[in-house]
Order: sequence, then C-alpha cells, then structure tokens
Amino acid sequence: MLVAFVLIMGAVLIGDVLTITLGVPVPGSVLGLLAAVALFASRGGPTPSMSRIFDAVIPYAPMLFVPAGAGVVANWGLVANGWLPIIAAATIGTGSALLVTGLTAEFFLRRFDGLRVVP
Repeated sequence: MLVAFVLIMGAVLIGDVLTITLGVPVPGSVLGLLAAVALFASRGGPTPSMSRIFDAVIPYAPMLFVPAGAGVVANWGLVANGWLPIIAAATIGTGSALLVTGLTAEFFLRRFDGLRVVP
C-alpha cells in the first residue's frame, strides 16, 4: 500500500513539474492524475493495492471542497457583486453538462443495445 501511495504522490509531483515547466494553466495534480489514469488504462486497470488506496481515500473526497468554500467566504464581496453571471454560468453549465451527458448516453445505449455490463 505504501508503494501505491508513493506512485500517486509521484504522479502529482510529475504533474506539478510539467505545469511549471510548460506553463500550462492546469493544476499539476490534474495533469498527474490524468497521467495515472492513462497508465491504468494501458495496463488494464489499477493494481489491487491502488484500488485499496482509492477505496480508503474516497470517503474523504468532500474535504477537497473546503478550500473552495473558504475562498468563496474570503471573497464574498466579489461574489456579491457578480452574483448574476455566477448564477447564469452555473445554471447554463449544469444544464449543458446534463444535456450532453444524456445525449451521449442515449447514443451509446442505442449503438450497443445488446451489450450489457453487469458488475
């Protein structure tokens, strides 16, 4: 399990180095975890120790929203001044995401009608 944790932290570190080196406006952790997903996809999935790490960490995922909430509270004046564009962006973005997800799911369900995946 320690090896799996080191691999995850290594992927995040590589992502941070890439972000700084390339100057891309994407958080390093996102690049690192995308690299880890690509690695898992090439190997056919995560190793059992990686799966155990993910299962152990996922209950704490809501803690990732704490910094965002603190940022909203710290910048409440900006939020109060721009509430209309924020509400519009959230509403349009959510609606668009739901629409695209539904249409994509419908497309694939029709295309692969006979294919059923049972866990």
